[in-house]
Amino acid sequence: MATKSKKKTKKKGTQWVGARIKRKEDPRLIQGLAHYVDDIRLPDTLHLAFLRSPYGHAKILSIDTDAARRSPGVVDVLTGEDLQRKIGGVPSASELPDLKVPAHPCLAIGRVRYVGEPVALVVAPDRYKARDAADRIEVDYDPLPAVVDPEKAIAKGAKPIHEKFKNNVAFRTETKEGNWKKLEKNRKSLLVIQQRIVNQRLAPVAIEPRGVLADYKPGEDQLSLWTSTQIPHLAKTQISL
Repeated sequence: MATKSKKKTKKKGTQWVGARIKRKEDPRLIQGLAHYVDDIRLPDTLHLAFLRSPYGHAKILSIDTDAARRSPGVVDVLTGEDLQRKIGGVPSASELPDLKVPAHPCLAIGRVRYVGEPVALVVAPDRYKARDAADRIEVDYDPLPAVVDPEKAIAKGAKPIHEKFKNNVAFRTETKEGNWKKLEKNRKSLLVIQQRIVNQRLAPVAIEPRGVLADYKPGEDQLSLWTSTQIPHLAKTQISL
């Protein structure tokens, strides 16, 4: 008796690389149905407003917060001196060999080292009262020379931005691919390419900028955190330090 055999064909999987994939998140974004940190409403929420440095490098001679404290609705006004014994600094997310990690307090203490560095903060029941009060903080700066060219920053004789280090080089690394020993023996086949590459500054324009909402329940000793970030697991690890 003859038997008929069926040839099995292997079903091809979906080819994602190079395919035109339709975005699935767009409908809720363009219809205004997406949820952001700013959409979350918790009872008794307080808002923070930061006063930031207008200088790229300067000494902080004094910070006068009296007028801000007298502003309507202000709960508290804090500076780096107020926080340094209560909260740790901003940790480095990188663990590169020989990486120089300077102290990075949440609010500047004694000196600012980049434009926009937070110097003081105001706590108030709404963002508008917090912002108005922050504008009433007076900071006396002594401007210092700022190096904005990275090549000049690592040139011989350049003054370190962080005094604890001898220079402004964060780390050095070397990458090699292939069998270099074999190539060096036969230099006729060795092709050396030298190229100077300038990488532009990355400035994404997000629909919602960085935002954080925290809710602490002392009874359960539990902290819930909502944040606009792409690194939720790393953020959890860093906050736990």
